[in-house]
Amino acid sequence: MELVRGTPCEAAINLAMEKARAIVDGQVAPYEGARAIAALGSMDCYDYLQEGVEAVDEMAAFWLFVDDWEQRQDSDSARAEISREIREAARTLLEQFG
Repeated sequence: MELVRGTPCEAAINLAMEKARAIVDGQVAPYEGARAIAALGSMDCYDYLQEGVEAVDEMAAFWLFVDDWEQRQDSDSARAEISREIREAARTLLEQFG
C-alpha cells in the first residue's frame, strides 16, 4: 500500500472498501457494487495493476463477476449465485484489505 499512498488510487481503494461494506451489509445490490469496485480498481488505479498492490488486482478482478452477471440475463438462478459470489468476494476483500 505504500506505493499508492497519497495518490488518487489510495482514495479509490478506500471507496472500494466502502462499496464492499455496502454489499456485505445489503445497502447496495451486489452487481452495482461489484461494477463500482471493478471500475475503481481498473480505472483510478490503472497504473498499479499487476504492480504488486494486491488490493488493486483484487478490485479489478470484480470485472469477472460483472461480465458473468451481464452474460447470464437468461437465468435468475445463475444471477442469484453470482450475487452470492459477489457478497463473498466483498467480504474477503474487506478481511484482507479493509
